Amino acid sequence: VQPGRGAADYLHAAQALAAGLHLIATGHGAHLAFTAGEARDVRLVRHRMRPIGDGGTVNHPHALWAEPDVQDLVHALREAHARPDRPGAAPRCLKLLEPSRQVVRMAAQAVDILLTTAPAPMRLGWVSPWGVRCGIAQYSRHLLGGFDRTEPVALFCDHRQMMADTPMLPGVKIHPSFRVGDGASLPELAAGVMAEDPDVLVIQHQAGVLPWDALAELLEHHALRPRCVVVALHNARDLLRARPALRERVAKALNACSRVLVHSSGDIGLLADIGVANGVWLPHGSTRGPAPRTPQVLLAGDAPLIGTTGFVLPHKGLQRLIQAVALLRPHWPGVRLRLVTSRYPDPVSDAELAECEALVAALGLEAQVEWHTTFAANDRVLHRLSECDLLVMPYAPTLESSSGAVRQAIASGVPTLVSDLPLFDDLGEAVDRLANSTPEAIAARIDTLLLQPVLRAALQERAQDWLADHDWSLIGERLQGMLRGLSAERISSIRRRPAYEAESAIAASGGWTPSGIGHS
Repeated sequence: VQPGRGAADYLHAAQALAAGLHLIATGHGAHLAFTAGEARDVRLVRHRMRPIGDGGTVNHPHALWAEPDVQDLVHALREAHARPDRPGAAPRCLKLLEPSRQVVRMAAQAVDILLTTAPAPMRLGWVSPWGVRCGIAQYSRHLLGGFDRTEPVALFCDHRQMMADTPMLPGVKIHPSFRVGDGASLPELAAGVMAEDPDVLVIQHQAGVLPWDALAELLEHHALRPRCVVVALHNARDLLRARPALRERVAKALNACSRVLVHSSGDIGLLADIGVANGVWLPHGSTRGPAPRTPQVLLAGDAPLIGTTGFVLPHKGLQRLIQAVALLRPHWPGVRLRLVTSRYPDPVSDAELAECEALVAALGLEAQVEWHTTFAANDRVLHRLSECDLLVMPYAPTLESSSGAVRQAIASGVPTLVSDLPLFDDLGEAVDRLANSTPEAIAARIDTLLLQPVLRAALQERAQDWLADHDWSLIGERLQGMLRGLSAERISSIRRRPAYEAESAIAASGGWTPSGIGHS
């Protein structure tokens, strides 16, 4: 029984099968290389990919391990107890454990390394709205802005880029190639990809930018087949709303990609549930804002400034926050609310804004509520937020996978209070959490935080540590390294023999001898 969390050590599992024992092991790890053909004797335990946390030996904030399902492990043990038969020794594992075979494999890998030539510069293609005012475009600009500029980038963007006042990045060649939300523009995009012929193509996906059926059609297009394709799903949970046939088609198309990037560890499990096995956790980056102000001691007669940010949408909880501010007035008569919340280009946003304005008027808060509903540059948003004493994000449950708005809040240096939702799980202790999101609960927690400057200071300190681990430069460096590896792997598979051919040659020549490969 080996319910490990995905260690690279496969020796014990191989020894068990070679000795003729049943094997119960987590369904993730190096042992999968030789257990696939031993289904009768191997029981793989279900698992979920989880952040390692403080209990692991890998000291990295974004590392994951496979957490075995305890209940499924119990079922596996009961199944094994109920089986009276004992399997025979597994021939594949007996061969795997032969010392001579181990030496041959090591020699083949050494030859493979020696034959490896310096990789050519990566030709990178990137699909993004880019110049359109949306979070996906900002995300692309942040990442590419931190890339090493030694490699050219062909950027396939929305046609409105030509009209957008967006700074150009050196080494980035702009190709207006599609229209946001319009699947009919895919042939033009595919033609642009074929013309530029990148080794690696990164597709920034969100259903509003590229509908799910259009994404599947693009991934199935012959223009993408000869290259490594990496898809960044900015809202993987939205796929749960797709009809089953479409979800199955998208999952099949994603499995054919080199990597599927998601922003939360929970989305790795979500992808696994729909049959996508190549998911990778790439955390959303964040920009550091102004240096945090030391939290001031606030008394009941003071006028604390509460803030929030993000697009004006129903699930953001703005109406509940407005009601909470009204509830705070008996204790904090000078309390103010700053809404750095821009309109979203959708009638739903306009309707929500109208309801919020009506609620403010009904509660008599016109003099205490400050509106900023025009889309502003990131530095302007951070400046407005940094002047607040506390930021509150009282979201309702949502299928969103990550929140760019909450990262702006943390980057402002102001203590931040959020709903206790899976959306914010990866923020760890960088934020304070609401027990529930009723106006009464929001008001009570705001009151507690305003009265405790030490608690707010501790939040700021933990948030600064979190920001250091999620700096855009670190996330960009990690992604660029991944893409370079995929590019080198693709080029190597084309230009030279795979390692298994070297292994076969060594084995056929009689093995490894002190005088060289095979017999001298």
